[in-house]
Amino acid sequence: MKNTLDYMLDVIRRIHAHDRWYNYSEGKKTTDLVEDLMRELGMVDVQTLRFPSDGKINHGGWVMPLCWDARDGFLELLRPDGTKELICSYKDTPCSLMLYSHPADVTAQLVLPDEEDVKGKIVLFRHKHVSMDEVLTYLDRGAIGIISAILAGPHYGKEGFEYLEDVTQWCNYRLPLWDVPQKPFGFSLTPRKGKMLEELILSGEPVFVHAKVDSSMEPGTIPFVTGVLPGETDEEILLTGHLFEEGANDNASGVAESLAVVRSLAGMKHKRGIRLAFTNEARSFQAYLNNVKDIPRIAAGINVDMVGCNLDDRGWIQDTDVISPNFTVALLESCLKKQNLTAGILHHPDNDIGLSDPLFDVPMTLVEFVNDANYHKSSDTPDKISPEFITRTFNAVEEFTATLVDFGAEDVEALAEKVVAYEKDTTHFSGKATARFSNERAVKRLDSILRLVPVEEQKKAAETLEKYKNKFGAVEKMSVVPTPGLIAGFPERLYCAMFSFERYIDRKEKYPEISSLIRGWVAHSWVNYAMMLSDGRHSTYEIYQILNEYGFEVEVTLFNALLEFMVSEGFARILTEKKA
Repeated sequence: MKNTLDYMLDVIRRIHAHDRWYNYSEGKKTTDLVEDLMRELGMVDVQTLRFPSDGKINHGGWVMPLCWDARDGFLELLRPDGTKELICSYKDTPCSLMLYSHPADVTAQLVLPDEEDVKGKIVLFRHKHVSMDEVLTYLDRGAIGIISAILAGPHYGKEGFEYLEDVTQWCNYRLPLWDVPQKPFGFSLTPRKGKMLEELILSGEPVFVHAKVDSSMEPGTIPFVTGVLPGETDEEILLTGHLFEEGANDNASGVAESLAVVRSLAGMKHKRGIRLAFTNEARSFQAYLNNVKDIPRIAAGINVDMVGCNLDDRGWIQDTDVISPNFTVALLESCLKKQNLTAGILHHPDNDIGLSDPLFDVPMTLVEFVNDANYHKSSDTPDKISPEFITRTFNAVEEFTATLVDFGAEDVEALAEKVVAYEKDTTHFSGKATARFSNERAVKRLDSILRLVPVEEQKKAAETLEKYKNKFGAVEKMSVVPTPGLIAGFPERLYCAMFSFERYIDRKEKYPEISSLIRGWVAHSWVNYAMMLSDGRHSTYEIYQILNEYGFEVEVTLFNALLEFMVSEGFARILTEKKA
């Protein structure tokens, strides 16, 4: 039987062998592999749930993408003497073909972004990252494709990272994941190749390339792979992670580590089960939460992401303190410290922790170590995983999980001590929050421990927690004052979990009042906090004051515009009376 480290490295290699192609067909092989791995560990209820995904359906604004399959794709430089030079090939370097590239077989001129006439041409970006909305602007001007030759992150050009000159960035969020009339394609090049092409363009002679893409974008389904190691009760501890991306660290490491935690804890009786849920990052979790009615009884959870290597010992953990202050961050920080790992605190809802939504109110956090020079690059390969580092992060996540699967009333005091230490550490917070908010947050975080205690033992546990609550100031009841000009009422959202404006990226001009909020991926923190508090029980005045107590400075007109947008687009409604 493999030891834990060898098991994780083997799983990473096996997942990466499929996901490095990051297309729909290989993704099916990944789900089959992960299902088999779960069953080998004695997990039950193993299945891949699939939700409709057609580039139109959205859950909280997150578009469920068209299912993209790539078979081949290459870019050739056409020399004046008639010869061709291969610049990149999907079969050689999968990252060189941008995700959601449409089929193409064209010869076109290559131009730089400042070219006025881009109609029928391909635009090369070498000095800035081009966003999806910028790409759409060039497509509206007639461009047929784009090429990017720039690397994300601060490492390129620094001593010790010379190898990045020949590394390709994975461009997964440049082209629309829905159908657009221009049917664009895109390539990603190494900095060295990009510099060569730019110099040719700047020499004054027209530069032509031949682009061929063999791909398809069709309606299909988006997967959500899950299974459970049963416990003695129907309560479960949830470990989430994502699949279907090209990397070994940013993709396979979190899944492999979660499987290894189950493997380590299997064969012993535990009060709670351990559920694994592996997703198409954020999207299929959104689909799951907005479609499945009978969600398991999750007591707490953690999203494990990017835990295989790092250039220092500092990572990030997530604290949903505005909407759901809970014990998970304090416990996780303690587990990391035992491995000589430190973490900054992210104060916004993101990734696969959607169950922290107050509608579900599950204590959840995230762990990730993002200081990886190979993040989203062709160089994020299994050989870059650090055996020493992934062992340390595994030890931390295993301790976190083991603590929770058998947690009982006898453990309340030890966890309360960790919560108090976390709350007393002022480096965790911006300092903008009011004293009332800070005290309320600390008390709620301590109270969240009670959900791990059986009903018959909660009275005694609550008494124990009182002495820890006394370490903070008295919690004053918020005095709600009507804000002049603010829309009155009790907003109630009609979707679950996080919000994204991505379905509106290509039509910002239709929503001028909130155009500053429209961006890709997850919405601004304050937007998500405002909407997550919109449960029909908080008035607009309460929500606005909570945002200000936390430290957000939101203009009344923008807050009103957000509410009006959410109502008009069917994401929310405003009740005239408080919901019972």
